[in-house]
Amino acid sequence: MENRKDILRKGIESIPRIWVIGLLEIAVFAVVCICCYNRNNAPADYGFSRAELAGMEAEEGFSSAGGRLDETREAGVYSIVPGGAMPDLRRYSWYSVTCEIKAENTAGSFCWLYSYEEQEDTEGEVVYLKNGLHEYSETFLLSDSPTASLLLYYDGAGEIEITGFQMKEIPVNAGIRCFLFLALLLAGNVIAGAVYLLRKNPMSAAGKYVLIALSAAALIAAYPYLVNNTYSGHDMLFHLIRIEGIKDGILSGQFPVRINPSFYNGYGYANPVFYGEILLYIPALLRLLGTPLYAAYNFYVLLINALTCGIAYWCFQKMFRNRTTAVLLSVIYVFAPYRMVDICRRASAGEYSAMAFLPLVIYGVYRIYAEDVEKPQYRWSFLPLMLGMTGLIQTHVITGEMTGGFIFLTCLFLLPKTLEKKRLIALGKAAAVTLGINLWFLIPFMDYTLSGKIKIFGEVVDPLMSRDGTFPAQLMTLFFNYQGYNQHMSEGIQGEMPLVLGLGLVLGVVLTFGLWFAGEEKNKKRRREGWIILLLTGITVFLSTVWFPWDGITRVIPPLEKLLASVQYPWRFLTLSTVLATAAAGYGLEVLYRKKEKAAYAAAATGLVLLTVTGSMYFMQDYVEKAQIIRSYSAKSVDTVDAAIGGEYLTGDANVERMEENTAPVASQGVTFTGYGKNGTCIELEADGREEGGSILLPLLYYKGYEVRAEDERIGKEALSPGEDGLVQIEIPSGYEGKLFVEYKEPWYWRLAELFSILLAVFLFTAYRKQCGNTRLGA
Repeated sequence: MENRKDILRKGIESIPRIWVIGLLEIAVFAVVCICCYNRNNAPADYGFSRAELAGMEAEEGFSSAGGRLDETREAGVYSIVPGGAMPDLRRYSWYSVTCEIKAENTAGSFCWLYSYEEQEDTEGEVVYLKNGLHEYSETFLLSDSPTASLLLYYDGAGEIEITGFQMKEIPVNAGIRCFLFLALLLAGNVIAGAVYLLRKNPMSAAGKYVLIALSAAALIAAYPYLVNNTYSGHDMLFHLIRIEGIKDGILSGQFPVRINPSFYNGYGYANPVFYGEILLYIPALLRLLGTPLYAAYNFYVLLINALTCGIAYWCFQKMFRNRTTAVLLSVIYVFAPYRMVDICRRASAGEYSAMAFLPLVIYGVYRIYAEDVEKPQYRWSFLPLMLGMTGLIQTHVITGEMTGGFIFLTCLFLLPKTLEKKRLIALGKAAAVTLGINLWFLIPFMDYTLSGKIKIFGEVVDPLMSRDGTFPAQLMTLFFNYQGYNQHMSEGIQGEMPLVLGLGLVLGVVLTFGLWFAGEEKNKKRRREGWIILLLTGITVFLSTVWFPWDGITRVIPPLEKLLASVQYPWRFLTLSTVLATAAAGYGLEVLYRKKEKAAYAAAATGLVLLTVTGSMYFMQDYVEKAQIIRSYSAKSVDTVDAAIGGEYLTGDANVERMEENTAPVASQGVTFTGYGKNGTCIELEADGREEGGSILLPLLYYKGYEVRAEDERIGKEALSPGEDGLVQIEIPSGYEGKLFVEYKEPWYWRLAELFSILLAVFLFTAYRKQCGNTRLGA
């Protein structure tokens, strides 16, 4: 018996302490989740049939809908379900509402949930009643008032019939509490780990100052999003639906999500195939846990700011070997005016996410060309460039295209070094590994590009033109307002959205150019690096202006027209100008620092930071005061057709008007269907081909990957094809009667590409750890 106890004790002692702590934390988290979800053990649950709805009395101050409205009734607000019908609702709880509605020719009518407390966050989201909308669903936060009702505005046209209503209390708060506890648990582990590491390797005072400065910069640069709403921007609704679509796609069984099921009123949209979304899975996870859509987006902005700050500091510190300069450049880059415009006015989540990785690209190219090829760690010099380009591909392909062009240009500028064997191998490895790591994204991209008849790859309607470029006066703006859109050069700059590099960055470039021109930099190697950075900055700025001859180039070289048209606007090159100008300013500051000109260094650094931060803070304040508030808990109130903007990733024969007007299947003569149900890109129905047979058009845009199967296996994938208006069509043979299932499945070679990318990533990680040991990535 004693031996058994000794064996048990020794066995327990042999278990690593970290595993014991991890198991205890998992147990505690499980208990917390159980407690959170059991907190409300008697949730409110109300359901009303068609007959019950028809007999309900009117809400005070409104007329009763009586379950049905037609043109014999006057236009106005009607009560569908009065608040008194649901007496046991709870304050500060979430509810799921489903209302079955049949509507015909009532595009101007809409319904919404209403609380007696006249506060915006207790109002449900307005949903317009379009033809064929069989089910209106809503997630509703009941704030201060314990009473809610469903109201409907009837515009006096068409017919509306309400056939059922259900309202359930859902454990969204439980999900949010569990997520917050998990976040606190992870934060506690990070802090504990940091404390442990700091005890083994104490952080210097300078290191602590760096951490504080970067954290403050990331937080302050996102201050418009530290509220209980978000704000409008040019592309805001598009990116909100991208997040919502990832959530809905996962719930419908897709992973990774290739067809966004939320766009175009549920018809689906292939934007994930062409527009990298890997970082958007983070806010989508928050949506799965019940976090409101606007809050998930706000968290994403905070995350990108922190990522941008951290990456910029790491890269600039490696380039200039000076913590102070790296912090200053990181602050300048995070507050860079064009980046602020991207986040706030344009709400271009793809582009400002890509800007987080641009410093990695600059440092990656710098490392390949500047590092001693004889050092053992040079074999891994391709990693920063590979990581940077991967970040661009997975966030904003257009920025990746532009960046790739400038990497090629740099290789030409440094052709003698480029042709050195080891440097050429490093560039080749960066290109090859980037392709391999991103194969899971690039294979579907190329597959649809070559065979999908996608709109964006068709005829060029509006090629990139000089008319949309910037004027030098805009580039040097210090204080800029939240306003406007891109406009034709003939309209001037008054009222146009800010297309600005910023006075701070312009002066930073002037500082470095002046010091180089005066011959203050004696190191030939650094002089060459600085001149190349200045030259590339100048080229990108020139490309962004109205003075660059885009029209003439496309006339002389027509094949370039499609490539340039994909960039859309010449001022997109300000993305590259911003990071290049930041790096260029670093070379000037470095000269002042090394010359022991402390006063000049401090004055220049302070001036550049103040000019950049002050201008951007002014802009953000104007943005907060003037931008429209958005408080979308879900995508129900968003026009998902309009949110797709230009519909670049539609198939050429897609009919947008059809998707706006009808969301139900359409059967040809001789075919009927019943039991129709839809979950994202998955559809289930019972079809009857009768004697004639025929077809059914489903409310799904046809993209390669959709399959159909019958419960009795009498119908297979050969029965599915693209039909009228680019929709999924199923051929139903005569005499067939049974259940059909339609779903989206990736081709086998897409899955193979995913597996290859995962295995390559694992191989690189393990090989680097094994071969480099304690050698750092950026050594």
